[in-house]
Amino acid sequence: MSSFAALNIEPDDDSDIEIDDTKEIQVEEALKLYQTALKLHSQGPEYFPEASEAYLALFRSEIFKYPESLSEAQRHELHGTLVGEEADSRVVESAPLALPHLEDGAAPSTLPHILFLSFKNHGQFVLDYLKYHIANAKAQGGESGPEAEKLRGDISTSALKTLEYFAEALERDDSDIELWRRTARVGDVLGSRRIERYCLETVLEGDDGDFEDAKMPVHPEEGFAGEQLKELLRNIFDTLSFKLSPIVELDAKRIITTLRKYMDPYPYLPSGSEDYMKDHFDSSPLGRAPKLYTLKPMLATWAAVGKAILQHLAAEQHGILEPGPGAGIKFSIPGAEEPIENESTREDDTDGVAAQLQKEIAAADEVHERERTRSKSAQHMSSMKDDPTMDEKITKSPSQQASPEAETKEASGQQTLSNPTTNILPVRKRSSDAAGMAESADGGRLRSKRLRARESVAEGTVGEDADVSELAKQHESQLNELAHADHWMFETIGSLLRRLEVESLGDSQSLKDALQTEDRPSWERTTAADLLALLKGWDEAKGNAFVYADDPDDISGGSRNPGLTAFMEHAKGSNRKASVKPLISDGHDVLAFARQVNQTWSHIKEVAFEWLQCLVRSNGGTLLNGVTNTSESTYLCSVWPDALKEVVVQIIVSLDDYVESRVLEELSSLENRILQSIADSVKYTFTASDHAAVEIVQTLFELHLDIYASITNPSSEVDKLTRILQKDRLDKWAGIASRAMHLRSANSPLAVETDDLSIRFLWASTFCANQSEDVSREHILICLEDLKHLLEAGNKCAIQLQNNALMPEISVADADREISRLTTMDYFFHIFDADTTDPVAVIESLEPVLDPGNYEYDHAPASADVARSASHENVSPENISRQQSPEQGSLLAEMSNFLDRGSASLRLLLWRRLQEAYETISYSPKVLICYLQSITIIMNEFQKPAYLESSLDERFFILLKWIRALDDLLSKTLDLLDKEPTAFDCFILPHGRSAMHAIAKLLRLLHSFTLQDDLIRIGVAQPFHTQHQLSIKSFNLLMNKLRELYVRGWIVEYCLLKEGISQTQELFPNGAEDLYDCLRTMHYSLGLRSLCETARKAFPTFMKNELLKISKSDGWEGDLGQVIYDIHGLKLCPNPVDLQEHGTSPEPLSRDTAIQIMDLVMSQVRDIAIKDLPKTELKPAIDKMHQVIGIDRHNLMTSHNRRVLGSYLKSPINPVQLYRSIKGIGDLSMVPVPPKHARVAEKGWYFLLGHLALSRFRSVKRVTQTPTDELDSARLLFKQDLEFNRNNWETWYRLAQVYDLKIDEDVMWSAEKINNSSRELVMLQRSSIHCYSMALATAIKYADSSFETASKLSDLYTDFGIRMYASSRPPFNMEAFAILQDRFFTGLEGMYKESAFRGLSKYATWKFASFLFRRALVEKPNNWMNHYMLAKCLWKMHSFEYLEFPEEIQIDAHEVIDTIIHSIDCVPERKDSRQDPIFEPHYKLVSIVHKLVTRGTLEPDQGQEFLNATPYAAKAAPLTEKTDWVPFILRILKVLRTADKANWHHRMVARAAQINLDDAVASKESAARLAKEEFTQHIFTKTMALQVWKPEYERVGRHFVYTSRYIRTFSQILVDLEDRSSLEAIVKRLRKRTSEYIDHTKLWQDVCSSYMQLLRRLGEIPENHEESVFKNITHEEFQTAAARLETWCKSNYHNSTLNTLRDAMELKKLNSGMMKPVVFDDLVADTYAVLYGTVMPQLAPPTTNGSQDSERKDMMSLNNLLMSADESSEQARSTAAQQETGPKPRVKGVGRREIQRKADAAVAAAFSTAARTSKSATSAPQQTVPEVEEDKEDLSKDDNAQGAVSSVPGSVHDSADDESELSDVEEDKIAEPMFPNLGTRSGNRVDELGEEEGDDETGQDEMTTGE
Repeated sequence: MSSFAALNIEPDDDSDIEIDDTKEIQVEEALKLYQTALKLHSQGPEYFPEASEAYLALFRSEIFKYPESLSEAQRHELHGTLVGEEADSRVVESAPLALPHLEDGAAPSTLPHILFLSFKNHGQFVLDYLKYHIANAKAQGGESGPEAEKLRGDISTSALKTLEYFAEALERDDSDIELWRRTARVGDVLGSRRIERYCLETVLEGDDGDFEDAKMPVHPEEGFAGEQLKELLRNIFDTLSFKLSPIVELDAKRIITTLRKYMDPYPYLPSGSEDYMKDHFDSSPLGRAPKLYTLKPMLATWAAVGKAILQHLAAEQHGILEPGPGAGIKFSIPGAEEPIENESTREDDTDGVAAQLQKEIAAADEVHERERTRSKSAQHMSSMKDDPTMDEKITKSPSQQASPEAETKEASGQQTLSNPTTNILPVRKRSSDAAGMAESADGGRLRSKRLRARESVAEGTVGEDADVSELAKQHESQLNELAHADHWMFETIGSLLRRLEVESLGDSQSLKDALQTEDRPSWERTTAADLLALLKGWDEAKGNAFVYADDPDDISGGSRNPGLTAFMEHAKGSNRKASVKPLISDGHDVLAFARQVNQTWSHIKEVAFEWLQCLVRSNGGTLLNGVTNTSESTYLCSVWPDALKEVVVQIIVSLDDYVESRVLEELSSLENRILQSIADSVKYTFTASDHAAVEIVQTLFELHLDIYASITNPSSEVDKLTRILQKDRLDKWAGIASRAMHLRSANSPLAVETDDLSIRFLWASTFCANQSEDVSREHILICLEDLKHLLEAGNKCAIQLQNNALMPEISVADADREISRLTTMDYFFHIFDADTTDPVAVIESLEPVLDPGNYEYDHAPASADVARSASHENVSPENISRQQSPEQGSLLAEMSNFLDRGSASLRLLLWRRLQEAYETISYSPKVLICYLQSITIIMNEFQKPAYLESSLDERFFILLKWIRALDDLLSKTLDLLDKEPTAFDCFILPHGRSAMHAIAKLLRLLHSFTLQDDLIRIGVAQPFHTQHQLSIKSFNLLMNKLRELYVRGWIVEYCLLKEGISQTQELFPNGAEDLYDCLRTMHYSLGLRSLCETARKAFPTFMKNELLKISKSDGWEGDLGQVIYDIHGLKLCPNPVDLQEHGTSPEPLSRDTAIQIMDLVMSQVRDIAIKDLPKTELKPAIDKMHQVIGIDRHNLMTSHNRRVLGSYLKSPINPVQLYRSIKGIGDLSMVPVPPKHARVAEKGWYFLLGHLALSRFRSVKRVTQTPTDELDSARLLFKQDLEFNRNNWETWYRLAQVYDLKIDEDVMWSAEKINNSSRELVMLQRSSIHCYSMALATAIKYADSSFETASKLSDLYTDFGIRMYASSRPPFNMEAFAILQDRFFTGLEGMYKESAFRGLSKYATWKFASFLFRRALVEKPNNWMNHYMLAKCLWKMHSFEYLEFPEEIQIDAHEVIDTIIHSIDCVPERKDSRQDPIFEPHYKLVSIVHKLVTRGTLEPDQGQEFLNATPYAAKAAPLTEKTDWVPFILRILKVLRTADKANWHHRMVARAAQINLDDAVASKESAARLAKEEFTQHIFTKTMALQVWKPEYERVGRHFVYTSRYIRTFSQILVDLEDRSSLEAIVKRLRKRTSEYIDHTKLWQDVCSSYMQLLRRLGEIPENHEESVFKNITHEEFQTAAARLETWCKSNYHNSTLNTLRDAMELKKLNSGMMKPVVFDDLVADTYAVLYGTVMPQLAPPTTNGSQDSERKDMMSLNNLLMSADESSEQARSTAAQQETGPKPRVKGVGRREIQRKADAAVAAAFSTAARTSKSATSAPQQTVPEVEEDKEDLSKDDNAQGAVSSVPGSVHDSADDESELSDVEEDKIAEPMFPNLGTRSGNRVDELGEEEGDDETGQDEMTTGE
């Protein structure tokens, strides 16, 4: 919850985590409910109903659901007895809270207080309500008769509830002694002396909790408790405790009579002491009235009735119930008649309490128990998974024993409801669809209006828009596509299997026909129908069996030794036919039994024995005698459900003594009758009752034998004591059965030796003897042989004992099986012995039995392959042998026959044991054989009668068990095949055929499910529905398992087929293509069904690995791309449109997978231009692969290569290496990287990524400086590629381009790197040149001869040449070729330091570049750029030779001109008019020809002839006279300038200006004016802003070269023209734009020097004039004169010298330390000296009065105060100096600093007055901007008229823009403007200049865009 927080207060620690205060809110709400209930409780009986509701609401609040709110007993019920860390954690989670002290009268505010008081006060409320009820009953005269009995029951019930609430309160706080005494009184009411005594002794306990150390009471409650305890001890006659207890000492301290009336806290309640005395010591023969207990079974079934009996017995045995003497039992079952009650009896569960009180108590019970029940249920469900016996219980659930009627309904597709007694856990509200509940049509559960409205709208929309026929066509089309896919897959794979003699797969149509043919049932149709019926009738029992049941071959399952368990089960006859006897009939017989019990008064043990007789006695027992017409007991004629069998077992064990006594009593009676007959000399004849008595003894004997066998089997975990007790019971009942059978055989009139009962006794006795350890096995075998002969002689049919697990059937076959079991028992006990760890012994023992075909029973040598299989460290090849003696052969044959008759579970366990043995020795080929044999065994089980003849329910659970087993086996088989390449080493075709047959059968079975799943997915058939909410999860799990089985089955079948093809290559000439077709068909069929996602994308992953192994064929790339798309969602297909959606979700890409599919990606990339690659679907895939592959940096070889490469790139440029590179010579001393580390690099992956990054950077059009992250990435990737392979010439080339782009990006947008980081640029240039040279050398050696490579090599030559030429020209100026460091050498003269080699010269650089351009022209002769750059190199060489070299080796000028003319000829034509023309070769031709003509190399006529090569020359007037060459050239330049519509090309303007300046005919002034006009029209604006843009083909960095050149040239022009204002504007702009000019500091010095030179010239300021003026002036005279001069300046600020002084000072400020200030100080001092020397002679000498007036006037001025302070300090220093040095003081002159201060003061005084005047002038409304513009134009025309415009003279600054941001003076400080002499016009020019400044910025943006 949010709370108020002041905004102006910052908390100490702010937490971003929102505090969860929900618990506090719930506690507050509970507190309100508590207070409401307490208030209503205190208002009296009339508010008791409302108080009851309030308490009910209180206990329903959330605080009682907290874990810490539970009591210790509740926690024990939920979690059981915990030990160790689990107990500690549970205690911490749910420990009750400590109860803090609560002051009297204070309201509870914490959870412990509320819990304690809620329970305490609610218990008190129940007693208060009871008090009110007792008072009303007494008022109505209910003190006797039935009303009194009812009132007594109400008191007992209320007291019991009160005790419960008080106990809960005391567990929260046991320090309330008053509550302890009240609880003792409630215990007294209930008659519990134990509770009463315990509570009273607790009150009297000491601090240490010991009652014997109790001291003198200090509280009235303790005194009352002592008195009550003494009375209690007297009443129960516990004299010993009375004498030993410390309360004897209290006897003398009698409580006064006045307080004794307060001793009983509840005087209105009856005392239980009278009842206690009456019940125990009353001499009346009647005693207490006997109680009649009502048992309420949940259902009218034998199991439910038996469970109710068992629960009552357990309650009596554990002391929970005290039935008292003569207690009776009755049943309350729906349908049973209610008994007639006697007045002498009363029921224990009567409803005698008042209705309102019962309602309140019941509601409170519901609130208290809801959370407890929910937690118990959750714990029970979770414990089901942990209980190892739960799987067996679920498997043997009653639902397995279905009646024939139910089976018929199941087979016909009708669904039956399961047992309604299933406990459903409380769940949150969900929709009926999600819960699996159908919507009721008869007013049951309905959907909400919103859902029904939405469905009605949807149905209406479908009905209106969807055509039924069209929908049917769509369904038919989808089904036809699936049918075609199935036909293709079955036909393709089936044809290959048929070549291997495997016919089981067939085709898809034959499978459909088999499923639809009803007249010819087959195992295939039966199993498929069972599978579909299983899905349609899914319920919770099946779900539990599928989810929690153990696998049949799981050695580590629920039992400790499942192998022995399976062997014992098999030995018992696990292969017998299922019982066809019906389930026990419950309804009528159970109700009859209940009525008979209700009509009698029977003890619980009598009822239990009669219930047992009804089940095991032939005539149904004494109570049902004459009711039922059965001649056999239900034990023989019916099938008991598991629940009933469990209850029977528990009753005969718990009531063993009573059952024994009753049976012996009946046998004794029989013996007495027989003896009496003997005494009477009469032959006693056995009656039916006698036979029934003997039969019940035999049945109990068999049941006890079954119990003992079950708890002593190898998987049992029953403790030893229980086994001993049960063994005693078994021996006892064996003796009783022997006694009974002896009586029967001796006195029966018929021959009973061979009847069923005798056979049962002999069989059971044999099995009982087998359970004894002291009986030899030979004796047991003899007994079995006798039984076998006895059965054969009597032609006895099998005796079914279906309810006995040990001996379910007695027959000759079972005798044989038992004999075989005993014979082979030692063998199997050895096999399944958990202590057997020798794998060799297991293999030698098991393999001859399981695979006898591979063994010979003679002395044949051991097989070589088995000898090689012994790879275990402790196993030698000699240890494993296949030699067996004939005796061993007979034994193994017998064991093989035994297994052939045995169950599949036993054989699976044996194969599993053999598999584990081979796994121990790590021999995977045999492990695979074990897996395949297990699969074959399971699939063969579906064809056996044991499955086909079972009931439908049994087949369901068998099917579920085998599905789980097959899923496990196939999954492990796939894992083995994936991890072990040698798994098929022991695979031979006969074994392979059986496995192929089995898996083909499995695939046909699962394909039937797939066909139905297709119909459901398409919408033709209704989906499977389950009516049980808890079974939805298990149902979905089964559906997923079936789909996974289907996919894995096809994969395993493909693997077996592949191995079969490899072993029979003569049958498959095109085996690889056949396998490829199999993969395609499987992928197509599974993809249409969206099964590629199944089993964690098992099939796409498998197909990917297979496709990467087989050779490429047509469609290989498309199939592999589809598979990659299915797995990872990457589109690598050549045509992404062909990709299909197979319903898969992408999974992360691994590095190994990325490397595997790299070849596919590279093959796709080769067909796509690198610039178009980012636009394709491959780009995201490449990025994803790059993320997972990364860059390998953890390798010693690559680390060494990285160091070598880095050192090489940073090294100086050796000319020899450059010259060798053009011959193909060049290499680095790198070490080769092993192929396993260079897998990625050798595929070209790093080069591809680097090229992509480089292409991305190039493709982006940049208008401003951007990060170079992509270039950095490309550089790293290219270098990574070179670390693995240094001979990849294109990698060197692209890396050189990266360095070039890095250089371009550094110098394109700013000159900062050129000025400040030239070292970095040098290293980049060196790296680029080194890369180009290595690229050239490796290309000559390793490049192929394709046209594409030749084109790339031409580009390489071009780029290399441009790099060499650019590095030789400004702004780089050959720095890259300089030798920065010298090395030490040893010579004849010793150690010396010198460079290792001579650096490259300019001429050599240009010559090398020209060679590169010529090589580039070989492949691309029409590339104008190559010709153009070659011409530039030749021109530089020509100019260089022209100056220094002899004539015979000079470059001919005609060669230069011819080259540039070739460039013009190769310039491509414009595609449209919007495209800018290429001017570079045209301008270069004009420039070169003009220079040659000017030098005299060419005549003007020749020059004109050469210029005719450019079409622009024809547009100019031709040359008529040789002297008109300059105008002719200017006309051509003008034509070029005119053709440049976008004004990108500035060099033509600069060239025209330079020609005007160099014109010898014109005067210097006129030439300067013409040059200025050229510059100001195109390059400089009116505000002197430089407008220069970079043309497209201008080299990067040259822009700043030109800007600096133009500034210098134009500054000199302005100096020549004495244009002070324009030069001032240039100065201001130049100071601010430090990053726009190369060598800005030097440029600033040059421009400032020019400007100061102009100032001196215009102001007539001679140099060193300061010394001549102030040399002979004393300090005092200077101070006086300076003051007068300052006064004069205030009124004469228009003086030109004063303006010059002001400009000099502002220039010094503008410099701001960039130049040394000495030159500025000289200018200021000289200017001030001129002003001083000019003005001071004109001023009159000062008078005394005037001086005094002036001093008085300026006494308080700031200047006067400062000067006074300076003068006083100087006078003081002067005086001190005179005193020290003597009487001759030195005359103090005028220093430079003093002159500077006085000049500052003069300028400040003058122009502060000008500023005030300007303010008053700007306030006039008639002053307008147009006048200023006109005035500006006049001033710009005549520089000499600046001083005579008005009374306030103008300045040279009037026509300049005011950019005061360049100085330290702020614009808003008008009192101290930068140029204060702007006068009245300064304010009005701001808008105009700002507007021009905006134009300037616009020009800059245009320049940037052009670049």
